[in-house]
Amino acid sequence: MRVIAITALLLSGCSSSATPPADVDAPPLSAGPGLKIESGAISLDSAAVVTAPASCPAGQLIQRGDSGWICTAAAANSMQLGGQPASAYLTTSSTVGDSAKLGGFPASHYLGVSARAADSGLLNGRPPSDFLAATAQAVSAANADHATVADSATNATHATSATSATTAANASHASSADSATNAGQLNGVAASQYLRNDIANQSVPGTVTVGNPNGTRVVLLAQGPSGGGIFGSNNASGNFHLDSDSGGSDGHIYLDWFSGRGVVFGNGAGGSVGSIDTRGNFLANGTVSAGGDLSTGGNVSAVSFNGMQIFQLANGNTPTGVGCNRICDTNNGATGSGFSTCLAAKFSNAAGAVPTTNTPCSTSTSLSSTWSFACMCAKF
Repeated sequence: MRVIAITALLLSGCSSSATPPADVDAPPLSAGPGLKIESGAISLDSAAVVTAPASCPAGQLIQRGDSGWICTAAAANSMQLGGQPASAYLTTSSTVGDSAKLGGFPASHYLGVSARAADSGLLNGRPPSDFLAATAQAVSAANADHATVADSATNATHATSATSATTAANASHASSADSATNAGQLNGVAASQYLRNDIANQSVPGTVTVGNPNGTRVVLLAQGPSGGGIFGSNNASGNFHLDSDSGGSDGHIYLDWFSGRGVVFGNGAGGSVGSIDTRGNFLANGTVSAGGDLSTGGNVSAVSFNGMQIFQLANGNTPTGVGCNRICDTNNGATGSGFSTCLAAKFSNAAGAVPTTNTPCSTSTSLSSTWSFACMCAKF
């Protein structure tokens, strides 16, 4: 700006208004770069030379605007850059400090470039005891001359680092890169001795015991020592428990629920002592005892009740003067000898009708009538 001002002064001196002598011709004037001549005056060309407006305060910058050179203020220091405070950025001469985490994990999760990894507690989720050492020899590698790190390598001459190398019969060398499948044995036992979950209706010869053989256990077997198929034992007591879950919403035990013809109760010697059929009829070959009330919606039948026989006699055409007392006494429908006694009676005052009206045992047919009676009789 100082050079431009001196040049302007020099040019201003050259533009004196002194009039040359009349007899001397004035040479034509021409303007160089950054200058212009208007009405015989030489001045700076503001379109090419930066000229400071008179109103520019100290500290402002000059820039070209639409109407010429204008004053602009310099931007103040910003408090944030990209939405982050200045403390979040490093200067060009700063050094970044150690990070507390890498990939979300603390520095203790990583090994240094010169560090050595310690022995791992697990390999692929398995403890070290599940693996053989590189120089170990597998147990139950039948007929394997050198079965190093081989599990059940049957008939493999040299099965190094091979797992279950069996169907490669007489394979000279089954290296760790080989895929040896279908082992003939597992832990020294033939494959045919194991149950498979992909084959239905498999048979298990002998006995399968769940639990401690000498303590609490459930035994599943095809034919037990006492003829049973499933039995349980609680130590030496020899009992069997079949319990449902009382904490569930149902908690019942269902017998013959989906299929069957009923339930038969045995006597422990191949005989039946009672049964319940699919209609709910209960049959007992012995005494039925109850510590409380017994209720039934149908008939109760038995050969006798403590030696007493109870039976029903009916007469649809009872003549005059005859009732249940005489019917029980004379007909004696019970087996054996002796007379019976009326316990209860029903009648209808029409011959051949169904007796529906309760009446005393002493009731008899009226004169010149024929009634129908139903009599419950009993005898010892």
